Amino acid sequence: VSLSGASVGDLLLLVADRAPSATFGEEELALLQAFAGQAGVAIENQRLHENLQHANALLKEYDRLKSEFVAMVAHDFRKPLTAIRGFAELVLESPELSPDTRREFMGTIIRETDALASLAEDTLLISRIETGELGFEFAEVELGPVLLECMPLGLAEHSILLDMPPEPMRIVADAYRLRQVASNLIGNAVKYSPRGGTITVRGRFRGADHVSLEVQDQGLGIPKEELRRLFQKFQRVRTPGHLAIPGTGLGLYICRLIVQGHGGRVWVESEPGQGSTFGVLLPRDARKARASAST
Repeated sequence: VSLSGASVGDLLLLVADRAPSATFGEEELALLQAFAGQAGVAIENQRLHENLQHANALLKEYDRLKSEFVAMVAHDFRKPLTAIRGFAELVLESPELSPDTRREFMGTIIRETDALASLAEDTLLISRIETGELGFEFAEVELGPVLLECMPLGLAEHSILLDMPPEPMRIVADAYRLRQVASNLIGNAVKYSPRGGTITVRGRFRGADHVSLEVQDQGLGIPKEELRRLFQKFQRVRTPGHLAIPGTGLGLYICRLIVQGHGGRVWVESEPGQGSTFGVLLPRDARKARASAST
């Protein structure tokens, strides 16, 4: 009898006859069958044990991420709520405020309220996409005007360059959801470039069936070991510079879900201190791409 195994689930049992005059009998065959059965049970139990350990590790990691996310969301809710309450009390209790000051305070309240609404919308949107409750409204759109609508105004330290081909980039997509993706990528490029610089938003045709959108910045950049964690739920880049900037780790995850809903994909290229380029590859006709994927 010879036993060998490279790993759990990989076991080889060799049984060779003895001399021709001393072949195995029924009793020995039954013993070997019983041994093989017990070995199989032991191997399966070990496999199940390893699967359980892996599942437990995943659950612990998910629980850690969930707790971290709850803490971030609580902080992101508390900060604007505190500002809203503080400025509202000032407006209410200080009738002598000048019209300009009152307008400034009310503007702050409106901005902080919009931030709260955006955070709530992101959280609900993830739930709707993951449960399949979010539908896409595909129609022919021109990518250039969609991107123009996403350009932030009043930037003091940043300049934004829109680089598009001379011919219109017409695609079939959900314009509202594309604006969410582009606004998030451009907003991140501004946010994670605290020293300012040029942000390039580039559109290109990719063969006969696809187009690409790239957002390139000159910001903090991302360490190589952190790249694999991007576009995942609750994940943020864990460098001191990135963590000092408020964020929930939901934006890029939402971008990935929306792009995948169009039949496309996302990617990122980055070097620490050298900026980042976030890219989106989209089919020219998302409706056809989704139909082909489902058949």
